[in-house]
Amino acid sequence: MPSGDSDEPFINFDPKFCRRIARVAAAACAVLVLCTVIILVTVDPSNTRCPGWRLVAKNGTSTSVWGFVAIQAVMAIWMSFIALNWRWFARRIIDKLTWAEQTLRADDAKGGGFLGFFGIGGKSEAMGLVLSDTNGGFPIWCAAWVGFCLIPLLVIAGKCA
Repeated sequence: MPSGDSDEPFINFDPKFCRRIARVAAAACAVLVLCTVIILVTVDPSNTRCPGWRLVAKNGTSTSVWGFVAIQAVMAIWMSFIALNWRWFARRIIDKLTWAEQTLRADDAKGGGFLGFFGIGGKSEAMGLVLSDTNGGFPIWCAAWVGFCLIPLLVIAGKCA
């Protein structure tokens, strides 16, 4: 049974590769939050189209750019949590993949009880886990997370600059 830092990864999950990806994504998210905060603190908002760093809609309502930064910070904290607690996170993935392999090998595996009717649980869920490419999906997930962390900077550049 591979551990969170094992040299013998599952064929569709390499913990060392995914750990590197998680660390790079966490660092990128942290840098983006830091850049956003530096811009909002150092640039005078009266010289922008967002007075007081508020986005004003056509109907007169406004939203603070700092709200985007709060959401951005939560996303960066979550990505950092995954990177810093990688062994725990990888262990959960390995446990789920191990369960999937054992479920597919079992002759008596049920269809997931009541929810099996909807394709949830049992061999159908196990097949989906075994056939999924975690090494390909995890970097895409991390890139999307970094993309979400980029949204406040794009809003500042597009709406306020």
